[in-house]
Amino acid sequence: MNNTKRFNLSEFKKVLEEDDIHGNFTSVRGAYLIPNINQVGFYKKDNCTVTNSDLRELLAMKVLEIIGMPHADIVPIYDEENKNNGCFSLNILKESEMFISLPSETGQVNTVKKIIENDIKGISKLCNIDSETIKGRKEYIAQYLFASALLANTDIKEDNREIIYNKKTGKYRNAEYYDAGNSFMPSQDSFYGMNGKNSEKILSELYKDYAVEIFPLAQQTEQKLTKSKITELTSDSIYDGFDKEVKKDIVNELNNRVNLITRYNHNIIDYGMAEPPMISIDDIKEGTKDIEISLKDRVKGFILKIKDKIITKGSKDDKSYR
Repeated sequence: MNNTKRFNLSEFKKVLEEDDIHGNFTSVRGAYLIPNINQVGFYKKDNCTVTNSDLRELLAMKVLEIIGMPHADIVPIYDEENKNNGCFSLNILKESEMFISLPSETGQVNTVKKIIENDIKGISKLCNIDSETIKGRKEYIAQYLFASALLANTDIKEDNREIIYNKKTGKYRNAEYYDAGNSFMPSQDSFYGMNGKNSEKILSELYKDYAVEIFPLAQQTEQKLTKSKITELTSDSIYDGFDKEVKKDIVNELNNRVNLITRYNHNIIDYGMAEPPMISIDDIKEGTKDIEISLKDRVKGFILKIKDKIITKGSKDDKSYR
């Protein structure tokens, strides 16, 4: 069993007050130097509105590490003076880099497509970026939303997916995944700005409209985030800080989301689409009316015929699935 260590906040030197830190991070209480790795960590106090937000963020980043999604590193912290748990989220900015704030999305954006379209539109107005960067940004946001749905991280506001600009080189890059303290929320919880949509609905929209962009990450999730891997990961004694029933729910719901992703993946491989084609009995009767066979055999033959057409078309049009 792996036992993750929790460090004491008093061991580290504060180098920035919370008011001097860029971004809208309500739980950040200052930046501290971590001398042994010569990096700055943003101290995040355990969120009063979400229990064990430090453990949720730590577990979220461990999950992202398994599936190969770049992410901020998390160090568990205990503030002995104030008797609070929290964590350091290590600074992802390199030398000469800065975040570019995106225009705020007002009201309900409602759909995954709208989030991605708004993001691309906002960045195109703010930044001088070429078509390849825009294409990469579209893939990044789709994968960001996929990871958020996997983690049930409902906090998907634009502040948590800003683009990074290098003042020295004049180039832009996408940020590593950060700010995941709202992860592993109950399955019915709605995502920020999504008008009641939960993880399952976000995944459905992603597979419908952005299957090409998310499929490599989705395959990694299916192959690497196995039930045994989730059990091994959550057996770390630090997660004993969760209430027993809460931890059980987190594990069960994470497994359920991986199972859902696996079913979507197999539909893409089998049918060339996220959802199997919906065919009515009337369609089957019409398509086989001149053949003297039973309805059962008609159904079987018709579906095999359609499936073969879809797979053949999919392999010609886009080989990225295979």
